Amino acid sequence: MNETPGERPGTEIEEASVVTDSADSAVPTDSAGSAVTADPAEPVDPVEEGLIPHAVAVSWGVAAFPQKGPKRELTIERIVDAAISIADDDGLGAVSMSRVAQDLGFTTMSLYRYVSAKDDLLTLMEDVGLGPAPRRTDPVARPASASGGTGWREGLQEWAAAILGVYGRHPWLLDIPVRAAPMTPNNLSWLDWGLQELAGTPLSDQEKLMTVLLVSGYTRWQGALIRDMGLDSFDAQTQIQEADVTYDRVLRTLVTEDRFPTLGPMVQAGLFDPRLEQDPFAYGLDRVLDGVQFSIDHHEEVEVHRIQPAGSPADPRPDSPAAPPAGARIPSVSEQALDDEKFRARLAAEAERRATEERKRRAEAAQREEELRKRILAKEQRRIEADARRAATAAAKEQRQREALARQALKAQLRGEEPPA
Repeated sequence: MNETPGERPGTEIEEASVVTDSADSAVPTDSAGSAVTADPAEPVDPVEEGLIPHAVAVSWGVAAFPQKGPKRELTIERIVDAAISIADDDGLGAVSMSRVAQDLGFTTMSLYRYVSAKDDLLTLMEDVGLGPAPRRTDPVARPASASGGTGWREGLQEWAAAILGVYGRHPWLLDIPVRAAPMTPNNLSWLDWGLQELAGTPLSDQEKLMTVLLVSGYTRWQGALIRDMGLDSFDAQTQIQEADVTYDRVLRTLVTEDRFPTLGPMVQAGLFDPRLEQDPFAYGLDRVLDGVQFSIDHHEEVEVHRIQPAGSPADPRPDSPAAPPAGARIPSVSEQALDDEKFRARLAAEAERRATEERKRRAEAAQREEELRKRILAKEQRRIEADARRAATAAAKEQRQREALARQALKAQLRGEEPPA
């Protein structure tokens, strides 16, 4: 990807794609007027077939948008930017299709031509809010760390800090539920950066992915904690310390060694005084990365231990018959698991269950959106009818007034009087 932070998805395709309401262009026909059907041998377009969610297609710039006339004032970029502005100011709960439409000066129904549902809008907001990950150099070329690695630890620390910074700029990102694996371009660019930092380690690809997800989950939890504490900035460690100083003073007053024999001495010793401790986020991240470092340092030993048959020594020597031949490739745990038919069956069943739940959720969301559209249309129709009734009443009143004036003028003329003005 060659995106920049200022770019928005769908621009090129949007200009080239036209959606019309004409029935003449709905179904292609041949010279005889018969409908032309697609060649079954032709490749399937995943966007047209609905295999790619609409919001994901929009984020990648492969979805078509409506275009009416030479000037199109409403765009997907304006819609997403307006929604992000609302979320930044008032939180994610304030974002609705009607609020976005109001801020843009359009009707709610006009937004549905670009964003089919609020869930799609949230997906696009998340991708634009994250922005593209910074470009990284090859992590293998980094100087070796003190532990003998290739700098992966420092790289993941930098990666986590960058994500935490994004949460600081857009705290509402933490309120968007995680329902599926990342598929939008900016989301994947951050995942790619994290994986790059582990490129020089002996971990398997699956282990690298799980490591990145582990660090991502810890960072998201820390971001939510800071946000929930009501701090103004995710980088304001001083605010955390000030809050903890108050907490320490309260605990010293309430906690006694008699009632809390283990906690009491710690409190009285000032263990909760933030001036005596390091950054809790850095401490927790270091412990997570310590576990990753252990896995890296003992990777070969762990893999050898895992593939031993039942009854074999737990730690075979190189000359043991149970040990693999020297130089032989040791299959990873993920490869062994995938060879297990039962595991594959469970995996398939779980995937089908999740797919069914996702289809049900999308169907319910579509039904809710359809009901909302119907209510909006009904409300608009009632407004139009009310306006028409008011106009008809006003016209009838004006007509009656004109007729009354005409009668008065006729009477005055018959009496030889001056007609009323």
